[in-house]
Amino acid sequence: MVRYITILCGKKILDEKIFGGSPTGFVDFNRSKYRWDTNIYDLMNANTWFPSEVNTSTEKKNFNNLTDNEQSIYKMTFAQFSFNDSAQEEYLCDFRRLANNRLVKSVLSLQIMQEVNHSKSYAVLLDACGNSDEVFTRISFAL
Repeated sequence: MVRYITILCGKKILDEKIFGGSPTGFVDFNRSKYRWDTNIYDLMNANTWFPSEVNTSTEKKNFNNLTDNEQSIYKMTFAQFSFNDSAQEEYLCDFRRLANNRLVKSVLSLQIMQEVNHSKSYAVLLDACGNSDEVFTRISFAL
């Protein structure tokens, strides 16, 4: 049975806590108990972009103009970002399991997707410079 509570305007909303309690099982953007969850979800969607939308045709030329030290910093920075976002994706999956509110879970799912998208962005940039294999092989051996 879905539980609703009535707020001042007479509008019914889902009575669902973020953590604890019993989940309703609904992702209901129209009757959320919290105002911020739908706003965050919409903002995250509006700010989402994909690596395939970015022109990387000049990356290799620009990369080759860097000094050896700058190239090394470039590669290691994107490798570190990729590692961090991979870990973040894993942590968010665990955190998401703790939430009961379905809309909050949806926001966390979107964040998980964006962390994976970030990792893909770094791989695309490294690949455009022709050195993603080198970087990710080096990291794999370092772990």
